[in-house]
Amino acid sequence: PTEYEADAGGFYIMTSAGFNPGGPAAAMYRMAYYLTYETRNVLEYQDLDEKAKGQETFSDHPETELREKRLAQMMTDYGCGHVTVKDRKTVYIDGQELLTADWTRDDYDNTVENAYYVAGGLSKAFHDYDSLAGWDFRPDGEGGVTFLTDDRVYGPLRHFVAAGNLGGRLQQLVAEAYANEAVSGARAKMKAAEAARRKEHSEALQSVWAADAKDVKKMRENGDAYSDYAMGKQALWEFSRVLSAKNLDDEAASYVMCGRAKAVEGDYAGALDYANRGVAQDSKNAYNFLNRADIYRMVGNREAALADCAAAKEVDAENPYSYLMSAQIEDEMERKEAALADYKEFHRLRPAAFRHIPLEYLEKISAKDYRTYQKEKAAKDKAREEAWKKKQKEKQAARVDAKDSTGKAVKAEQPARNPRNKKEMP
Repeated sequence: PTEYEADAGGFYIMTSAGFNPGGPAAAMYRMAYYLTYETRNVLEYQDLDEKAKGQETFSDHPETELREKRLAQMMTDYGCGHVTVKDRKTVYIDGQELLTADWTRDDYDNTVENAYYVAGGLSKAFHDYDSLAGWDFRPDGEGGVTFLTDDRVYGPLRHFVAAGNLGGRLQQLVAEAYANEAVSGARAKMKAAEAARRKEHSEALQSVWAADAKDVKKMRENGDAYSDYAMGKQALWEFSRVLSAKNLDDEAASYVMCGRAKAVEGDYAGALDYANRGVAQDSKNAYNFLNRADIYRMVGNREAALADCAAAKEVDAENPYSYLMSAQIEDEMERKEAALADYKEFHRLRPAAFRHIPLEYLEKISAKDYRTYQKEKAAKDKAREEAWKKKQKEKQAARVDAKDSTGKAVKAEQPARNPRNKKEMP
């Protein structure tokens, strides 16, 4: 069911962007071709034999043929029910045959795809134009009739109609189709379905915009977590939801955090614009300064970053992260004494977080924590060394069992040196 829902969502997103409504069915047929004749993955393979279709398969997706039929029906409905494809090659308008497609590629037979593209062009025109006039039927200057525009979406339709000299036939069928709509109510039905989809979409948006303050806060936290992991696009998507919410609980913090996400994506000018806006709105929140400091740090302006850390300390002298960030930046700038002072204050405020302090500073700040850190590091190194030795022994044992072409045992290759023993390695 989820795949069918995704197919439908993709269909309406794509057609709303102006693409050929027959494209999804054509793509699904092409997918079936791949799954039968090209894939080398047994979990994907799909047998086109009707007798084999009832057997168990490994696929976690619906049969592509079923998905193709559903997408073809969506194309028909999109075009007010006028256009159908029979036997995957013959295009009909209200049950009357217009043309049969042929293949136009040299590397494989794309007849089915062409049929859907022709039908899709018709479907789009019926959908977009409420009357025959929109099709702009006119003489082509060569004794025939042309129509619509030379946009790519109509390319296959115009090609096959011109090849069969069917311009007049098409004009007749289209005129009859519009004439019958008053009785069938096909256009009204299509527009009612579209209105229902717009309403559903609007309600979904409203549910996001109307999220309560608690949910908005969670969205903001999610966005900031994405930024922490350098996933800027996901962060910006989350912040777009936050800044659109009606019950936005902290606009200033949201702007600053969104600015940080922009910086992660490399938009430093936009990042500082948002961050400055947030700090201006609320200069009593230490984290607004810290997030802008992080932006300045990404930009490479360490002095500005330190200034924001200092501002954060003034707002909240007990916030440990102000001292941690200051210490890290000062260490980058080779300001060892200043870095040591800030690391000391960080340790005072958060002694359990001593592992965030580099050893050269931790040794001077707390001998006890320094010894604990060294013991933990030694234990990890020992475990890593033992795991490496075990792996090398297994490899050596496997090599000893090998035989050369004369039947003699092949001399086991010497295991590679432990990289940790190399002087050039840390």
